[in-house]
Amino acid sequence: MTEAWSITLEPDAGWRHVGSTPERTPVEVIVRAFDAPVRFATGSTASVPDGEAATVVPGEGVRLTGLHFFVRPATPGVGGRILVRGL
Repeated sequence: MTEAWSITLEPDAGWRHVGSTPERTPVEVIVRAFDAPVRFATGSTASVPDGEAATVVPGEGVRLTGLHFFVRPATPGVGGRILVRGL
């Protein structure tokens, strides 16, 4: 597992690919939200999420297992910082 890193999502951003694993089997990744709720999803490719998205509220984190990972603001017009761990 790598160190955690953070990014800021733009208020009107669509899905952002935050990373993938070189492994052939799914890995666990944690996303923690700070300023605003975000949506966190997995995908089978790096192009678009195909898994059901989880909502991450500020101050909490969510673990998902997959190969490719995506985030986006949960509320249109509201960006926020997130922390990603596991990629």
